[in-house]
Amino acid sequence: MRSITFNACGIFALAVAMTIANGKEPERISRDDCHATFLVPNGLEYVEVNGAQISGNNECYIAFRYTGDLKTKSRPNPPSTTDDWRWLTDFTLTVKGESLGDSLAQIKSTEGLERPGMFNLISSEHFQIPGGEVYVLRYLAAKPTKNMLRLNEVEETIFAAGNDSRSVSYIQYTGATMTKKDKNKAALYRSLFSSFNFKNSTTTP
Repeated sequence: MRSITFNACGIFALAVAMTIANGKEPERISRDDCHATFLVPNGLEYVEVNGAQISGNNECYIAFRYTGDLKTKSRPNPPSTTDDWRWLTDFTLTVKGESLGDSLAQIKSTEGLERPGMFNLISSEHFQIPGGEVYVLRYLAAKPTKNMLRLNEVEETIFAAGNDSRSVSYIQYTGATMTKKDKNKAALYRSLFSSFNFKNSTTTP
């Protein structure tokens, strides 16, 4: 586990508290501010962010870095802004104080995933987890644009978990044929989202 702290001026210090070794049993993290717990699968390192500014209906941020073969080899120096901590992580999940249904509807609308002629739904999974449920939805661009091909974003997979009070989601962008690295990341996301345990939906923030 890593810890990132910063002051109001946006000056950051990265302190290493402990790292997750390959082969170690997944660590369960409890976040009261997220009203949830989750397991950190091998291949990911949980980064604790202290003092992040929360806005809107966001309840908390959950940050990670890749380890092993997926580890980022180099990282640019972060800018001096209040969002510097994001530069020190590989991806972040935002737990929102909105239902899973509303969150999915917003994602689909924003990304245009179900707009006629844009993307086709090629697979859909739905299963229950403690205190909530998970969706894994894969979409493939019907007519990929040059920009989609250039960015290797022909396929999009939505990983979403939550209940009728809060939700968390992530979109993985890949090419039409997933690379080994893409598949490894997808397996990590699936494992992570499947491990969420949400508190009772009647819990208030």
